[in-house]
Amino acid sequence: MNNSILYTFHDIYLIIRNNLSFVSKISLLCLALGIAYTLFTTKYYESYISIYPANEPGGMSNNIMGVSSVLGLDLGQSPNSAFHIPDVINSIRLKRDIVNNKWNSKKFNNKVNLIEYWDLKVESEGFLNSIFGNDEENDYGRIAEQNAILKLENNLYVFEEESGLIKIRVLMEEAQLASDISNYISNFLVQYIGTELKLKSTQYRQFLENRLVEVEQQLKSAESDLTSFRNSNPIAKDTPSLQNLRGQLTRNLEVEQQVYLTLRTQYEIARADELKEQPVLNILDVGFPSMNPYWPKNLLIYVISLFVGFMVSIMILFSMDILSKKSSG
Repeated sequence: MNNSILYTFHDIYLIIRNNLSFVSKISLLCLALGIAYTLFTTKYYESYISIYPANEPGGMSNNIMGVSSVLGLDLGQSPNSAFHIPDVINSIRLKRDIVNNKWNSKKFNNKVNLIEYWDLKVESEGFLNSIFGNDEENDYGRIAEQNAILKLENNLYVFEEESGLIKIRVLMEEAQLASDISNYISNFLVQYIGTELKLKSTQYRQFLENRLVEVEQQLKSAESDLTSFRNSNPIAKDTPSLQNLRGQLTRNLEVEQQVYLTLRTQYEIARADELKEQPVLNILDVGFPSMNPYWPKNLLIYVISLFVGFMVSIMILFSMDILSKKSSG
């Protein structure tokens, strides 16, 4: 025997119409809960920056790299290709700096770090501290720092577009604090990458300088071999085997000359790059304090609350109607 109960659209309409007051009350109750949530939940403000790598197209340097690969010459890695900016942003070093930096806040009279701001400091027990001393206090400090870093990770978003544009969004409980942290990140990137590029440029120039000395010795050796061969074997007395050897020594010298010229050119470019001041990042958008909270999104929450209230009331009405029909049947 089939005990299932089927409802037509007309049945549904009648149930809702006959119980419109109940549906309205449940919907309004859920709306009130949604309003209460928006009033009492923690508000987050958004600040974002957008940056673009300022590396110039390779030009002559790329052409030289192509020639060097054909010649089998190792010129090392160019300093400009050594950084992936999202990795720097997501590094523990930067997050630790942000967490431990002192920030202005409306909640405190003095500048505080994020551990204090979020009240994540773990107090050590006096008895245990008297036994273990500063070691236990340091452990609690590291735990608090790790908790702050984890909380910061949930408030920090990095987006990299195909064009190379990088957007960084920071969410914090205060608009000015979110702005300060986002701009701190951009300043950190400019300083850190600029310093590292300078260091890598010096290291790259030194690497090329050492390679240049080696190649110069190889060039002198090739010149000496060909000169000695020519002095010992005049062209007039060449045999087929001597002709082959003369050609091989000549080709070796030509290759060494090309290698030397390529390396010398790249070395001069590296010297110029080391000396010149070049921008490492283009800051397209700086962080500004937001006027309105990013979260909660009041209108969205109100609409969802009304919809949930409506669906809950319908489920209750249908459950009651089904139970009524089964008991009467």
